[in-house]
Amino acid sequence: MPAIKYQMQKYLTQFFIFLFLCLKLQFAFAQPAIWQLEHKNKTSFLFGTIHASQADMLAATQGILEQLPQVDTLVTEINLSQTKPAEINQLILKIAHLAKPKSLSNLLNSNQHNQLNNKLKTWQLNIASFDSLKPWFVALQLSVLQASNSGYDFQQSIDLYVTNWASKNDISTLGLETFQQQLEIFDQQADYGIEMLMETLVQLDNKDYQIANIADMWRNGDLAGLEQILIAANQAQKNQFVQQELLSKRNKAWIKKLKPMLSNQTNLIAVGLMHMVGKDNLLQLLTQNQIKVSRLNDFNVASTDK
Repeated sequence: MPAIKYQMQKYLTQFFIFLFLCLKLQFAFAQPAIWQLEHKNKTSFLFGTIHASQADMLAATQGILEQLPQVDTLVTEINLSQTKPAEINQLILKIAHLAKPKSLSNLLNSNQHNQLNNKLKTWQLNIASFDSLKPWFVALQLSVLQASNSGYDFQQSIDLYVTNWASKNDISTLGLETFQQQLEIFDQQADYGIEMLMETLVQLDNKDYQIANIADMWRNGDLAGLEQILIAANQAQKNQFVQQELLSKRNKAWIKKLKPMLSNQTNLIAVGLMHMVGKDNLLQLLTQNQIKVSRLNDFNVASTDK
């Protein structure tokens, strides 16, 4: 009996060690994702952002920023420190609005019209409020509406938080593209982006695509989860707009700008986490350009518990 008892204790000890190791591996990256980039004796950092926030997400971001060494330049998708609300409104008016006599109502067929109107009714809205807008811009507005109703703040994105941090610390800022260029990417879609609008209506009712799930993936730096969402989105799309236009083409354009910077100074590159997954993702492109990429998992960031 003592021998059996000893064997049982031994097996239990081994089991708990195994379980501990599994948990350690599972939560090794249970924090927002950040990478160290090394190129020609210069070190920079790549931080995956999300374009919305809650208080705990800002705290986690602050925890990461406080542990960074001195940074020369903050690089973001667009330079938010130089993007003024009045200019944004003018660009939206110019690019996202339909030219009369076109209207959202007469662009959609009866089935599409009903689907959109039914969704808007859940927020006590109606299609007339959006009638002057192009379908792709309505899709973006619907995503923001749902996120806001779920308690997420699009006015204070992680990108803006990092930009404000840079300003307070006298760090120069640089944008990889302009707000106008971003709008024009969406505006190039066929039929004013009706396909994007209809796909968004489907995704709004799918928990996998909702902001709470995406934000949790950001909190935990869950690239595998994001990859699955991207794969599903690509399978649902006929035109591969997200993969080709929003990710691949932009990533390739960004690398051309980033590579010379990475050999000259210490940068913090803060762009959407989705750019780190899928075909032609930034991590792959950086590696292909002889830049050493190492994910950091030992930052003692602030708690990301909700």
